[in-house]
Amino acid sequence: ADQPAETPDGNLTVTGNWSYFDRNDVYTGAEEFLVELVRGDNYGHLAYCFTDLGGTYSCGPVTNPGGVGVRTIVHTWSNYNPNPDTLAVVNPDWGTTNAIANTFSAQTGVVAFADGTHDIGAWYVFNDDSYERAYWTQRDINDVWRYILFNGGGGVAGPTTVQWKLSSTDGTYYNPGGNVHMMGVDPLSPLGVVAKHEYGHNVMYNIYGNYMPPNPNCNPHTIQAALSAGCGWTEGWTEFLTSVVNNSPTFYWPSGASLDLEYPTWGTPGWDNGDWPEGRVAGALWDIYDSNNDGDDTYSDGTFVNLWDVSYNANDNVMADFWYHWLVRGHSTVSWGPIMDLYQNTINYRGGPLNDDFNNAQ
Repeated sequence: ADQPAETPDGNLTVTGNWSYFDRNDVYTGAEEFLVELVRGDNYGHLAYCFTDLGGTYSCGPVTNPGGVGVRTIVHTWSNYNPNPDTLAVVNPDWGTTNAIANTFSAQTGVVAFADGTHDIGAWYVFNDDSYERAYWTQRDINDVWRYILFNGGGGVAGPTTVQWKLSSTDGTYYNPGGNVHMMGVDPLSPLGVVAKHEYGHNVMYNIYGNYMPPNPNCNPHTIQAALSAGCGWTEGWTEFLTSVVNNSPTFYWPSGASLDLEYPTWGTPGWDNGDWPEGRVAGALWDIYDSNNDGDDTYSDGTFVNLWDVSYNANDNVMADFWYHWLVRGHSTVSWGPIMDLYQNTINYRGGPLNDDFNNAQ
């Protein structure tokens, strides 16, 4: 069997675990967060390392600072190679770039170790800490990035910087080419829907080559209203992405209020029809993906791969662009398939070139 790597004399490697209490008050390992090993006397930097999926880390080896001891610091900062894609949650009072100094952090106590490899123990962000929502948000955006990596079949989501502080009333939005902005209450959204949704806008901008489709009449917007084709696409696509990552087609507000994006169809009260309402776009994309049959939706693509293929490789401005590229990129055209998933969501593309007028449609 392989022998564990040894730490040379005079050197120190520090292991440990960082956790926090999530939005459901469950003790949770800090998944793939940055950890910094520093001197115990003056915070002098010694090494960086990352936690694993359960929050465990190993930093070093470094020259042992001896009696002054060391401590570790966990930051709301992740970096995924090879791009590199940096994902960070920062306090705008400290700075709005993704610099590590602008992130939220928690630290261990100071411990002096002899040379070798030593465990500093399991530490956690205090429950109900005023900054704990930043750790929830970091996990939310990490989950989106990881989902696309492992389920998209190629290409990655790209970087993001989220500005958040507990007292923020700045608004909830993504500034194309800039940062995601979140209000103090936004991380309370169940399943991290708000953070994932706003990062989804940044993902679209990233994969479109630093381009965001025009989305007129979109501020303010609602899920059910027909405001513009561009608004429907840009908002509906990221609602779909969030649903896939969460495996739940439900939009949750920070208050806990929710809206199911799958069940609405023709005649649903309060919902406009067609490809302008963002909820119709989100529902149609979700129905292509999911395996649940409802009404005219009896088709399931089964995976995220084909939906991501179109999104990643074609800069669609509106839902009709997506459908065109779905067809020309060789994805399913069966008469009972995706075209009926769209129809179930009141998006009627059944007539015209390349489209199959399925005669069993209601």
